[in-house]
Amino acid sequence: MSATVRQNRARNTREALLDNALKLLLEEGVNEFSMNKIAKRTGIAQPSFYNHFRNLDQLLAELRERMRKRYLSPLQDLTKAKVSAETAVKTEDSSFNLEVMTAVNRLFIEQCFQSILADIDVFRLILKDHQQNSGPVGGKLGVILDEINQEWIRFFTALLAEQGIPVAKQEMCLYVDCMSALIHSLVLGCDGGRYHQSKAIEITTRTSCVLLADLFPSYFPNIQP
Repeated sequence: MSATVRQNRARNTREALLDNALKLLLEEGVNEFSMNKIAKRTGIAQPSFYNHFRNLDQLLAELRERMRKRYLSPLQDLTKAKVSAETAVKTEDSSFNLEVMTAVNRLFIEQCFQSILADIDVFRLILKDHQQNSGPVGGKLGVILDEINQEWIRFFTALLAEQGIPVAKQEMCLYVDCMSALIHSLVLGCDGGRYHQSKAIEITTRTSCVLLADLFPSYFPNIQP
């Protein structure tokens, strides 16, 4: 067997372990999560698990990274593109004003709702692990919510800085924490059928603009989203 074939087979097995780990969590819950069950689902002996991951913690870290790349990076690229498109049609006197920020916020919020609702079972799993922080997984999957918030704090701070808007870390932390809590809550409400997604997005966009006006009144005054 050539080295290339062995490498491809090892890579495929590693991906299968990650896939089956997520399926196990979704189907049986965090309390049934074990190395033996993941290996069995993948069709390998448990000792072979160590050829791919040192332990379950490393597998969970890789699973978080996979989710981060799947959801976070595309959304960040889309948000940057929206900023560029919106500012390109503005005059120098209003290159990054309320109108631009509202359009950017609306797109960002819409995509957040769509991404989470598309994988609502995964989101519920992550949220539950984040809240209970116990069992075999012990919050190691749910911590992705904190990691993503930190990513968004850095992202929006840099984005506004590029537009000449200085942001204190405390203010951006407050903004991101408020928005993530609201989005998470309303996504669950949409999934439960308590209200329509379009209305939830509208309310979230308005709330976002009000927060921006409160935190950065010199740059986003007289909010009328």
